[in-house]
Amino acid sequence: PSAASPSPLTLSAPPFPDWAAGPRLPDWAGGPREALVYKSIESFTPVDFMFLHPHLFNAPVRPDIVHSVVVWQLAKRRQGTRNTLGRSEVAGSGRKIRPQKGQGMARVGARTSPVFRGGGVVHGPKPKNFEFDMNKKVRVAGLRSVLTEKFARGKLWVVREADIAEGKTAVLVEALVRNGMTSVMMVDHDKWAPRMVAANVERAGFALRNFLLMNYKGINVYDLLSFEHLVITERALKQLHRRFVAYDYLY
Repeated sequence: PSAASPSPLTLSAPPFPDWAAGPRLPDWAGGPREALVYKSIESFTPVDFMFLHPHLFNAPVRPDIVHSVVVWQLAKRRQGTRNTLGRSEVAGSGRKIRPQKGQGMARVGARTSPVFRGGGVVHGPKPKNFEFDMNKKVRVAGLRSVLTEKFARGKLWVVREADIAEGKTAVLVEALVRNGMTSVMMVDHDKWAPRMVAANVERAGFALRNFLLMNYKGINVYDLLSFEHLVITERALKQLHRRFVAYDYLY
């Protein structure tokens, strides 16, 4: 290149930071992903770039596993508290209504019989626990699939800081509209904050239906699929690497 043209970017650092060091890469993982690092959600200008670990962001996309994880999550969310009263539980006398024989009518017992209005319900729903177990590695595989798909579609953004100047909804909405984001899930980690997320963003986005802020510990497949864009801070990304890169293989 000529003296006036800028020199190409050279990388002197290893492809992963020290905190992302883990076991050997499995056969199914691709190469490292490169991502721009933006200043903040309010000042959305690139200030740096970083490598994303292929263990999380370049894994095989398995729609079947994602579907299974979503079914598992929704089953765990079900309250299972619906209930009906049987003939032994409804309020009513247990006296026999009429004699067994001699009146030419059908034989009946108590007023709580299911054939009468206000009687018990036959085979009605009872409280039930819909939870079922799912292997932890399968759950992590579903999370990796969604994170990989988010990056591949250009819907994953890394920011250096999550906080905004004021904890006002109008400030946050203006920043999202300016960045062309209509549905956003933000993942943060601030160990000094009361809820371990950026306080101003939490206050500003509390009333928004198209915005969700959570700590990295709560990241899950269902919420990732419910929002179009994923904004994750460097601190949260660091914790995610530490948490999930320890797994050596899944398939």
